[in-house]
Formats: sequence, structure tokens, C-alpha cells
Amino acid sequence: MSSNISTIAPQLRGLQAPAPLCELSGRLLWRYEPRFDNDPKPLKVPYWPDGTKRFGRQGSTSDRLKLTTFAMAREAAVRLGMSGVGFALMPDWGITALDFDNCIGPNGEMPPEVAHFAARTYTERSPSGKGVRVFLAGDLGNHKAKTTETDFGFETFASTGFVTLTGNILDATDLLGLHNTIAPVDDFATELCARRFGGPGPAQDPDDFMAGHEPRLGLTIVEMEQLLDALDPGAGRDEWIRV
Repeated sequence: MSSNISTIAPQLRGLQAPAPLCELSGRLLWRYEPRFDNDPKPLKVPYWPDGTKRFGRQGSTSDRLKLTTFAMAREAAVRLGMSGVGFALMPDWGITALDFDNCIGPNGEMPPEVAHFAARTYTERSPSGKGVRVFLAGDLGNHKAKTTETDFGFETFASTGFVTLTGNILDATDLLGLHNTIAPVDDFATELCARRFGGPGPAQDPDDFMAGHEPRLGLTIVEMEQLLDALDPGAGRDEWIRV
């Protein structure tokens, strides 16, 4: 554990999150840390709730065992003096986090694309107060488009990485009572991703002939590993495809 984690952060005890996300044991902690390239914008570094930095393969059995519930992560963040609580994205959860960067003006104005989401699903401000975080049910893939002179930065997380949670919901989200609403991906979201990332929807493996056709089974990574362990490693290709 890092020796400079010593103070507590009692303000985090009031942090709230949408109920559908609280049901998933994918919580970790994060803290601001300086960059090594003299960039004044600090890094948001993920930590497991035991106080060690998150490393290795995300979504692995060991990684998942160290993630925890929202309530436990919140208490750990308070005790360890972390900057906040984060949410780790996993492919079997069917949740996409949309991250809009530098999109809120000095008077609270924002692009209509962002305002659209605030009126239909849980939407909150980022830690800086200048960005917006949106949660949707569905898979929009993992993509990133940087901030330009004419457009805001935009990133999606569906199966890897993590996002911060602030509980600082937007006014429209609060007014419409969407505190616990994770709306499904709609055509608007899909078309926005196509425009910004240059392709429709999530990235797919071109060699996977079942991509886009197989039903969601709802299995966890651990359950899939157990099923694979039960198969005969000497089986031929046709048998593996059939399975």
C-alpha cells in the first residue's frame, strides 16, 4: 500500500450511485496522481479497495475478486483518503459509460447531444465539473475521440477500463427523477458513435462469424472459464465451433 495514503475523506460518505450499478460488484477506488510528463492535468489512478493499485489483466478472476460493492468501496475510499469511487466496466454486464469531455460552458451550457442523454438516463458531471458521464444499457464498444477546436472529447467504455462516479447529477436528470434509471442504447447514441468514431456501434472481430448474431447468455468470466475447463482440449475445430 502506498505510504502517502494517510488522510480520510469523510465527504465521500454522502456519495450516491444509480441502483442498477450498485447491484454490480465492480467497484474500485481512484485518486489523483501527478503525471510524469509535466502535464498539469493529474491522472486518475485506479486502486482496488484493499489500497493496492489495480494492475494486470482487467476482468480476470483475480481482478474481479478484488472489486467490491458500492457501499464497501465508498467506505474504503473514506478510510484511505481516496479521491473517489470508480466503476469498472466488464463485457458481461451490458453497460456502456459515455464520457464527454470539456462540454460544459461557464454558464452551464452544453451541446444538444449531451442534453439529450440528461433527459433520458442517469447523467452526472465529471470530477472537473466540465465534463459529463452517461450510463446506458447496451454495448457501444470501447472508443475514443479527442477534444478538437470544434467538438468535445468523447469516449465510450463497455468492456474494459473504469470511470469515476461523482453523484453530481445534471439538473435535467434530477428534475425528471432519473436517479436510478439506466436507459437502453437508442438510435441517437448509435448514430453519435458512428459520427465520432467512424463506425456503427461496437467494434467487432471480423473473423468472428457469429458476431452480432449470438444471444447474450449472461455468463460471468469465471463461469465461462469453468465451462471451458470441462471441454476436451484435444477436440477438433468442428467440435469447438459446435460447442
